[in-house]
Amino acid sequence: MEWYEIEVDGKHTVKFDEMRFPTYSSAEAPALIDGNAVNAKKIGGILHQDKWAWLARNNVLQIIALHSAHTICTYEFSELLGYENSSIKCVEELFHSNYKSLLLAVVLESYRITGSTASYISVFSLETKSVLSTIELSLHITCARFVGPLACRRTLLQNFDGCLAVGSEEGALILLGMNRPKIMLLADEEEVTFVPCQIVDYNLPLTEIHRHFRNCQKEGIHLGLQVEVNTHGSYVIS
Repeated sequence: MEWYEIEVDGKHTVKFDEMRFPTYSSAEAPALIDGNAVNAKKIGGILHQDKWAWLARNNVLQIIALHSAHTICTYEFSELLGYENSSIKCVEELFHSNYKSLLLAVVLESYRITGSTASYISVFSLETKSVLSTIELSLHITCARFVGPLACRRTLLQNFDGCLAVGSEEGALILLGMNRPKIMLLADEEEVTFVPCQIVDYNLPLTEIHRHFRNCQKEGIHLGLQVEVNTHGSYVIS
């Protein structure tokens, strides 16, 4: 697949550089499903008020400036960092109003045979070009959309300073608190921090939700509110 920037008048076209993907030894090769490399095709989207784009293939993320096709950064979610047999599913921009420290939620699916983790959500900083924190989930996440702090006010989400709405293959829709102050405290950590997530029913009494939120804050973990589950087992795709 080739990527181009094309102006509206069609007079200016810039070809993006091909992504430089790492080479693997046979022992390090990405997981295979039906004989094909996981997520072998490129996926991508637009960021930063249409100024940047993200591209991904397998476990490699590339951020590109659209006006010049210049690569801003490339990051590999490698096994050495704790992402064993993982593949990027989607990327969502967090806290859109703060461009000085742009944060991205990078959703990765884990293909590990053992363990309870099915997906990771890594908070990636464009400022430091590093992962600040990674949330571990037992669901297979298929899509993610950010819900800002203003939308959370005067609702059951009032404890959240913004949340990530995520859908899964299991048909579940989860509203995941991002806990930005905690994430920003991890910015100086040298190693990627993997944080569990407690998921509770959205229909619990408000006092119970507040209690779970306080407990999660004390334990330094994330809280997710499960809004619904599709009993037919259909994917949540958007």
